[in-house]
Amino acid sequence: MTSIEKLNEMISGIDIAMLTSVHAAGQLHSRPMATQAVSDDGFLWFFARQHSSKIDEIRNVHQVNVAYSDPVNMRFVSVSGPCELVRKRAIAAELWKPEYKRWFPQGMEDPDLILLKVTVNSAEYWDTTAGRMRSLESEDNTVVLRDERTEVA
Repeated sequence: MTSIEKLNEMISGIDIAMLTSVHAAGQLHSRPMATQAVSDDGFLWFFARQHSSKIDEIRNVHQVNVAYSDPVNMRFVSVSGPCELVRKRAIAAELWKPEYKRWFPQGMEDPDLILLKVTVNSAEYWDTTAGRMRSLESEDNTVVLRDERTEVA
């Protein structure tokens, strides 16, 4: 099983994650975000409003953390890496779900819609047996690492 497959398995069914960015004054700022599966190429995608504090924070400091929590099943996953602001209609169309109209009433035509692309540089999970966080590794013991960029908005 690859690292991406393991990560997808661990976050499957967790509908909301907490995205943490760094405020201009240096404080950490977290907010809930609707989740998507990790793409086959190792990226997390989120829909966001372009005119929001999170976008300003990400423009200033690209590093973010995405935390997934399922206390009932003792699943806790932490993903970190750089976040990019992306405007690609084809990607948005592929990821779009009807329930997103709640936040974007104009749908994919909403001029304030922007995508957040988180490059998964590291992932950790709570190991209930050991009682500590562990790095997510694939069967060949390689950690999830990426360092690729796409067109930034």
